[in-house]
Amino acid sequence: MGKGTRRERQAVQLFKEAGWATYRPATVQFGENDVFGLFDILAVHPDQSRPRAVQVKSNGNRGVTAWQRQTWLFRRSGFATDYLACYDNSGWQLTAVTDNDRRVLVDERGETCAMGELVTDYLTPDSRR
Repeated sequence: MGKGTRRERQAVQLFKEAGWATYRPATVQFGENDVFGLFDILAVHPDQSRPRAVQVKSNGNRGVTAWQRQTWLFRRSGFATDYLACYDNSGWQLTAVTDNDRRVLVDERGETCAMGELVTDYLTPDSRR
């Protein structure tokens, strides 16, 4: 299993631990693995009004500017669009992407917590900041 697939599965687990239902397409050897060619994970929560469409990356937010332009229709349709990057041995970074902005919601790098802990805390509805 490649690093990208491993990170996607780890990200699904973070959302599930926070009470979200997730959909992640099965990994195929040849062809497209992303939902609509844009998202690795779709997530819904009964206590949240907006479903989340998430792109997972390893070690950086490469390609976020082009992705931001390509995902506008989903934001207009009510989705929150997020970039979730895992930095090896440093932690996760969750970034909200809007039509005109990108805002880091959680950055675990440099924190003294288990990897994924702050992301899961943020995604848990009753602990939202």
